[in-house]
Amino acid sequence: MRRVLLVGDSLFADTLKHMLACSGEIEVVGVCTAPDELAASIAAGSPDALLVAGAVEPDLYAEAYLRCELPIIYAALTDDHLTVFTSRRVKAAQCQLLAAIGALPQRS
Repeated sequence: MRRVLLVGDSLFADTLKHMLACSGEIEVVGVCTAPDELAASIAAGSPDALLVAGAVEPDLYAEAYLRCELPIIYAALTDDHLTVFTSRRVKAAQCQLLAAIGALPQRS
């Protein structure tokens, strides 16, 4: 089971927390709602990664992120899809790549 520390204080962060709790594969070990709490939250939860809810102002946490040695996953909810950026390379299955390419709009 992977352990994540959720960074954010919004409805989107709450939704992510609930979604991950229901997955059975990911444990949310804490929620950090302020930049000055990040180091203590990491120490207390021993997460494998940070999951940043997109409503968080990235500039507020920039210095704390630079000191963090964990992978950082930034999830943003825009329109009707979830966009994920990571600070480290992650493996993707070939079928995911093919599906992403297949979802591109047709050029005229």
